[in-house]
Amino acid sequence: MALRFTGRDSLTALTYRLAEQLAVTSAEDHGNLIFSPLAIYSALSLVAAGARGSTLDEFLAVLGASSRGELAENVLFVAEHALADCSKSGGPLVAFASGVWHDAGRPLEPAYKEAVVTSYKAEIRAVDFRNKVSVHIPRSSHVISCPSIDRSCQENLVYI
Repeated sequence: MALRFTGRDSLTALTYRLAEQLAVTSAEDHGNLIFSPLAIYSALSLVAAGARGSTLDEFLAVLGASSRGELAENVLFVAEHALADCSKSGGPLVAFASGVWHDAGRPLEPAYKEAVVTSYKAEIRAVDFRNKVSVHIPRSSHVISCPSIDRSCQENLVYI
């Protein structure tokens, strides 16, 4: 169990940088801006869990952390404390979906799978992105089906 969230200052800094960049785009489109800094922090932390070398260093710098472990502890703390089910005592129940979809033809490293499930409380699904994407979303009757993704683009897509 994570004892505390150590990324408060880095999450705040990330929030300001994101708001500054996203607000420019929103203003150009004459639209409103809504985003979840915590969801972005968590998603980028999940990607960082599988990164190495200079890519990992860049993720750590952007997220203001010293290690993958620090990121994992921060996200685990949020999952266990800030998003804890308080509905039985009259408080809120906040749902936070977290998952990794990966190409079925490219297996994930065991250490990454362990981190995804244990530290990030996420689900892992192998999907056939090359031929057909059909994913059942848990606790829902909806099915996402995208069988006609352009094969030339598939190699460059990142799914979070």
